[in-house]
Amino acid sequence: MPFVKPNKRKESKPRGNLNRFVRLDEGKNVIIQILEDIPTDYWKYWFRDSAGSWVSYVSPGFNNDPIAERNRLVGKESKSYIKAQHSYAINVLDLTPMIKCGKCANAYWPKELVIAQDSGISCECGESLTGVLPEPLGMIRILERGRRLFLAIAALCHPQDEDDFSTPVLLTPGPDGQAVKLTNVPLMIVRTGEGSDTVTSPAAQLHLLHQVVNPDDIQEELHSLPSSFDFTPEEILAMIDDGVTCSDILSARKADREASQISASNTAVVSTVPNNEALF
Repeated sequence: MPFVKPNKRKESKPRGNLNRFVRLDEGKNVIIQILEDIPTDYWKYWFRDSAGSWVSYVSPGFNNDPIAERNRLVGKESKSYIKAQHSYAINVLDLTPMIKCGKCANAYWPKELVIAQDSGISCECGESLTGVLPEPLGMIRILERGRRLFLAIAALCHPQDEDDFSTPVLLTPGPDGQAVKLTNVPLMIVRTGEGSDTVTSPAAQLHLLHQVVNPDDIQEELHSLPSSFDFTPEEILAMIDDGVTCSDILSARKADREASQISASNTAVVSTVPNNEALF
């Protein structure tokens, strides 16, 4: 599948203690509703900066970016060679049952909290979570994985070419024996194993059809894909080779924005001062 350019949707901000990406951990099954007919594919790099923080960078085109050029110089045998990953991503509605704080936007896995009337468990914001029952998260997020998971999702559908994600796919059968469009069916994603033995499997949850939304109603709320920090080539190479951290770059950007705002404010104040010559 060719590289798909990012669309121009409005950027959605992370919510509470959860970021915009669906996290798949062993033993934590997630339930999602796919909101788009076709996933976006792209090449993505992951590397650690000098502070140990993971940084992602989406290539604007396969083999045509500053990291690819650098890789050609250092060679594949070099320990500093950074391999590109062919990733697929799609907008989903996260329907995973979570314990949601009524005061802030934080949400927690039920198994991570022992919810009981006398437990005294509280959210990070201080709000009590005692007695709070799990409910569907209802958050639009990004499911980003490799080709294997999306082929497994395609395998749930009929008819569907296993190597083609380019057409809307149907799940057969539905509760009434009729074909159901994949974007109208909740899926449970189950991850087992670790490392090279990791298996991520999707399964339709037809008993949860009452929880789905109409994807057409929330198109303006979807995330732009691919989603990544928009670093310049100079910033990327500075993090990889010069010891500059992601935090350094983001802090410098913030300082530049604040300086620009102060400069704009000062300019506005000066423009409101009366011209003395106009008084005579």
